[in-house]
Formats: sequence, structure tokens, C-alpha cells
Amino acid sequence: MNNIKFLILLLVGFLGLNLVIGADADAEADKDPNPGAVAEAGADTKTETGTSTRVAGFYFVNDSNYEKCTSDGKCEEVPYPTNTSTCSRDTTGTIIKTADGVFELCLGKIDEDIYSSIKFKNEIATEAKYLVKHTPVANNVFTFDDEAFYYVIKLTNKGIEFDAESTFTDYCADITGKITTRIEDFCSSEGSGFYYTSENGIVKLIHRQSDYSEVQKSLEDINYECTISISESDTCTTKKCDNYYISEENTNPSYLFVTREGKFVSDVNGKGFLIKVVSDKSCSVVTKSSASGYYENPLSNKSTYPLIYCTGGYCSLKKIEEAKGKYYYLDAQDNKKLILCDETKDNESSIMTCETKEIDNTFVGYYKNANSKNELIYCSEKKECNPTVGVNHFAYITSNPSEIIICQNDECEIGDGSQDKFYMNGGSDKITKPLLKYDSSNKWVSTAAAKDFLCLNGIEPSSDNPGEKALILCTNTNSCNEIDAENSRIFISYTDNKIYKYDDLNEKWKDKDINLTSA
Repeated sequence: MNNIKFLILLLVGFLGLNLVIGADADAEADKDPNPGAVAEAGADTKTETGTSTRVAGFYFVNDSNYEKCTSDGKCEEVPYPTNTSTCSRDTTGTIIKTADGVFELCLGKIDEDIYSSIKFKNEIATEAKYLVKHTPVANNVFTFDDEAFYYVIKLTNKGIEFDAESTFTDYCADITGKITTRIEDFCSSEGSGFYYTSENGIVKLIHRQSDYSEVQKSLEDINYECTISISESDTCTTKKCDNYYISEENTNPSYLFVTREGKFVSDVNGKGFLIKVVSDKSCSVVTKSSASGYYENPLSNKSTYPLIYCTGGYCSLKKIEEAKGKYYYLDAQDNKKLILCDETKDNESSIMTCETKEIDNTFVGYYKNANSKNELIYCSEKKECNPTVGVNHFAYITSNPSEIIICQNDECEIGDGSQDKFYMNGGSDKITKPLLKYDSSNKWVSTAAAKDFLCLNGIEPSSDNPGEKALILCTNTNSCNEIDAENSRIFISYTDNKIYKYDDLNEKWKDKDINLTSA
């Protein structure tokens, strides 16, 4: 036998042929004849058994098993699922068993709220084409192109397989996922409301039908289909969500308001995070879990919800209930910014519009913080704004010096004040200038006092107790206090030659100049 093998090898060598005998032949057959080549995704490949040619998809085998082929050329025979499940985000792109015992391929969400699936059975009579959603899940069949939104699949008598020959522009799809052509600008009454463009079976471009009712869908509805997730450390990952969201009315960067799982939040009942989508695959979280407070709402629903409020690690959309006057909010993350919300007229109604302002020297002063009845915002010469609590029976000069904020009964309000009286200064310079007065230049200023200076308090007592803290007495230039008149109705100030008398008829305190020297 060895002599015969030697003669064969000698003959092969003489003829210039290559021949491998025995076990070495199997190893040689496994070698890639072109090891540098890369197979095209979804293209024809041989199964591991080598019995047939398969593209990415699912194929009938028998009543117990089916064959699953991925784009990398690997096919495996797997048993049908025994547990029942529904078509959902988690089961998209897989074979499921319904409650009725029917096996189906879950196509994913084609419509706003509807997940679609098609039956997987060895009885397909006519070929039809459908869309199946891309899923970024390892080992799934339809996950081989990160840029894909959907893949085109076709039903055949062999199973359900990727259709690499499908190239079309602006086709329709029913909510079942079935692809249909359009008649001019009309899709079927069961259409998803979007046009789809495919190149070699991969759908990377989707846009809205211009005539599709905004009442039925809004631009944001599709955002749930973006692959978004937000980690506990506020790291955002996404896949091409701006292509869904940006329209002619929006410009980069785009903003989305979503839950950690990527579901779009559209009303005050939802909690989520504001994210900024910068490019196809780049996004960042704007509202950090650690930063509580207010943000200007950049979304398309800002006319209804002008603000986003964050607390307890989550955020929610916020209305301003009373569209009246100006409201100020601290920016949650940057104390060099202030959010100004102002009333604007929209036809016959009033709406609030909010805008984030960079702080400069024109902002120095106190603001009523719309977040609280007795909380104020102080913006300093350092171009920084910080919260502070308004103290009862004190007043604060605003950035508009013709107005002051007066705090009493645990509530602070902006007003013109009693320009002929004094107020206790609650501002940052109160130590050296304990009083506020309205001066000859028609503005409120802080001022030092004189020793034994007596004046009427701008915060008037109630008619039930007219003597309560009715006057302010200063014992030196930087120490002043409110004093009770008790049962007295007349006070005389020797420092400025004035007499202070309670007018019972008008129920208010009045002052009058007198000449004590000549008296």
C-alpha cells in the first residue's frame, strides 16, 4: 500500500499538481481561498452544514426547528420557542410564539403605538416585502448595519430573508410593515405616515408625508424608535435620532426629552432628561441628575411648557399657570445665567415665553424668584446670580431702581413702594447702609442713617394694630430697627424736626415738618 501511495505522489509531482491525502485533505478544504476578502453584509452564504445557500434570515426546517442565518455567514438550526410572548421592543427581529400558538417574526414598531409581526409558516403562497426594525443586539439576524433604521425582507416558500436587491425611493409602508408603492402623494389609509428609501435592502432615510395629519402624529412621536439610553452617570448613547427629529423648522443641534430608556416624554406627567443630539451618533445629557432647578425648554412644545424643572434625579415639563408679568428663574447649572419669562400676546390670548440671559452689569440687583413666594435671586457685580430668602419687613432694590421688592407675611412682591417713607434694607450692603429711600433722582437707593434718626416705616401696620412696627428708629449710622408705637399717636424727631402722627380718620401714619429750634 505504501508503494502505491509513493507512486501516486511521484506522478502528481511530475505533472505539477497539488494533492493532499487523508486527514490533511479535510484541513485544506477548510482554508479560505481568499483570506483577505470580506463578505458583503446579508449576501449569500453557505450554511455550516454546507447543504444550501442562505442569505440573512429565517428558514423552514420542520415542525420542531427552523434555521437562523446571520449576515456573517453563520447558520444554525434552533428549536421553535416554547414560551409565549408578544411583539415588543425586546423581541424585535426574533421569532416569537403568540398566545394562540402561532409562530411569527416580530418586525418592531412601524406605527406610532403598534408593534407589527408576520406569520412564519411553511405555507407562503405569494412573495411580499416588509420592513423589519434594526436592533443593536448581538447575534440577532437584522443587526448588521449600524446606519440602518429598517431592513427590507421578503417572504418566500423557503422562509423570510433579507432582500439585497430592493432599491427604491419614497415607498410607503402599512402599519403591518408591508411595503407598498405610492400613488402620487397618497399611501393607503393604513399607512405609517412616512416615506422610506432603500438602497440594496437597507433603509437609511425616512421622512414624513407632507399631507399626513399632525393631529394623528407629531414629529416627536417617532423618537421612541431612536436607540437612546441614558446611564446612571448621565452618559447618553443614541443612533441617528436627529434624522427622525429634525425638520425644516428645526436646526442643529436638536433636543429630545426622553426617559432613561429613550421613550419620548410629551406632557407634565412624564419624567425624563433633556438631551442634545449633535450629530448622527453623538448626543449629550443637558439636564444632569445632580443639578436640580430650571432649564429653558428648547423643544417644539415650549409654547405650552416653557420650562423644564428637575428635582430628585429626574425632570418634567412645566407650565407657568398665570401668564402675567415677568418671572425670573435661576439656571439650574450656570449661575452666570438667568431665565427670564415674559408675557407675550398671541392673537387675543397671552402666553409665556422664556429666554436664558447671560448676566452682565445691567442685571445687578434683586429679582423675585418665581420658584417661591419668599425667595429672591441676587445678581452681583461679579456677574453671578444666587438664591436668597426674602426677610419679612425688609425691602430690596431691583435691577430697575424705580422698583423695590417688599417682603412681609412670608411673601415678597415687586412694587413702587411709598416714596415718602423709608424701608429697612435687606440688600447686600445693609450693614453700612441700613435704610432704603427714594431720592431726588427718582430712584431707590440704600443709605446710612443718623444717630437717633426716626422715620415712618414704608411697610405700614395693619388697621387692627396701627402701632405695630410703625416707625424705624436708628441709634447710630448703621443700626436701625422697627419700633412699635404702642398706644402713642404722636412721635417727635429732634434730628430732622419732624412730627409723626397717626391719622385715625384715614388710618395711616403721616409726618409733618416742625421748627423745634424756634419753639
